Amino acid sequence: MRALALAFLLVPSVAAGCPVAGDIETGIRIVYQDGTEEIFRRVTPGEVEVRYDDNGTPHRDMLGHGLYLLRSGPVSGGAAEDVLTVDYGHAPADLPRPAPGLTVRFDTTERFGDDPTAVHESYTAGAATDVTVGDCLLRAFEVKLLREQSTGPIGVERVRYFPDLGFGHVSGVSDPGAPMESFALTKIEAMR
Repeated sequence: MRALALAFLLVPSVAAGCPVAGDIETGIRIVYQDGTEEIFRRVTPGEVEVRYDDNGTPHRDMLGHGLYLLRSGPVSGGAAEDVLTVDYGHAPADLPRPAPGLTVRFDTTERFGDDPTAVHESYTAGAATDVTVGDCLLRAFEVKLLREQSTGPIGVERVRYFPDLGFGHVSGVSDPGAPMESFALTKIEAMR
């Protein structure tokens, strides 16, 4: 019995503070290695809000199913040109739910102010695995997002998606021909 108790102490688990599926309703906080924090919360059945600080200015992103960027900009103030919107041609709730093995491509229209830009987005999801973030053991899979315009690739993002929690975080970015810059998490917790 004593050995069993010790074994549980060595395995990351759903310890106090580790998020579970329902916690997306009240909020889940992640902390990156550089100390940056983001808080994720579902606001509609198809949309997850992300709040974070960008160089002293509070920002809010809206993500379809916790993956697809719908809007990004300052939380308050901010003229229309300060907000980026992305139109996928579908309502957020109708976008494909992220899943291991998903491959999907969208011809999107991005607007920053009044200027529309056509951007092709290709999402490719890998297999689900168990990952440890701080003291928490979670199921996750990696999604590669390739963004292209008619002139060629404009960037690659790597997103680690937590299917049980309903959101993903950017774990890496790169410009064409540049190495991937990675963003490691040190903590994840429920905002109960």
